[in-house]
Amino acid sequence: MERDQKVWDYIREIKKIWWDSQGVNEKEVREKLQKVLPFPFQISIEITNLCNLKCLMCCRPRLQRKIGNMEFGLYKRLVDEISHQYVSSLYLTGDGEPLLHPQLIEMIQYAKTMGIERVCVGTNCMLLDEGISKQIISSGLDVIVFSVDAATQKTYQKLREGGDFALVTTNVRRFLQLKKEIGNQSPQAVISFIRMKDNVTEIESFIDMWRHFLNDTDYIQIRDYDTLAGQVEDRRVSFPENNRKPCQYLWQQMVIYWNGDVPVCCKDFHGKCLMGNVTKNTIEELWQGAKFHQLRQMHLEAKYNNIPLCKNCGSWWIFSAETTGVRIIKSVKEVAENQEG
Repeated sequence: MERDQKVWDYIREIKKIWWDSQGVNEKEVREKLQKVLPFPFQISIEITNLCNLKCLMCCRPRLQRKIGNMEFGLYKRLVDEISHQYVSSLYLTGDGEPLLHPQLIEMIQYAKTMGIERVCVGTNCMLLDEGISKQIISSGLDVIVFSVDAATQKTYQKLREGGDFALVTTNVRRFLQLKKEIGNQSPQAVISFIRMKDNVTEIESFIDMWRHFLNDTDYIQIRDYDTLAGQVEDRRVSFPENNRKPCQYLWQQMVIYWNGDVPVCCKDFHGKCLMGNVTKNTIEELWQGAKFHQLRQMHLEAKYNNIPLCKNCGSWWIFSAETTGVRIIKSVKEVAENQEG
């Protein structure tokens, strides 16, 4: 569709701002970012903020918001609106464990029925038994992210209080095996490792531990620790240079909490900087609203320190070209084929 092509042209243009630091100067940044898409092209819907773990790198154990599940009626209305726009990815994730929502499978299926191109879920894998694994594989889900972050029980236990490393590895391996047995390439499996002081020595062991289980579309993701705008202890291994740019989240992504609240971004765990609520306004109205516009302008004017949440945030760095913040490791088979080519 012509509309979709225009969106992708814009996406490619603005991504150059964050990824090609050598090719774009500050004046170009300001000029290009004056244009904002009429609708976010990535949306995260927090279907629940219930969680079964207490993780070292997460604000969830100190969450100040109310706890609950999104009602299916509200979710359906959001997906209906999204389906009439071009959205590259819909994430059914937030500050909780999605597998704790009793209607997760129904939510995935509804989004796919409505034509959402890419639906993604992230999980800590504790509840990923054989039954739910089969349902997820058959649901139409496009991407599932397994948060593991360690190659040993000792390190895992330190990072994820209440978790069981042996159970998690068993669950993930069974899921990958079931996917092969069923004959589905989807959902694409992403095995995630957040690099920090506590686990940096286990990266290569982690890669060796998992890469033999991946099919051609799956991959391992190594990404840098995020202090979540200074809200958790700094456990980073690498640190940013002083070359800050406007944050891409304000031009790309909207987060919607289980009760309809829309925070400025995913770092606003406690809902202190709300843009509105989707039970009172549409996604499009909020995205084009005065609050988002004001924050974008402040970023264009480099007034980051005037926004409490943005002042200590490092996400602008993690996804920029100056960092090795994201590393992708694919299957052994694909690596071998690339080397032969």
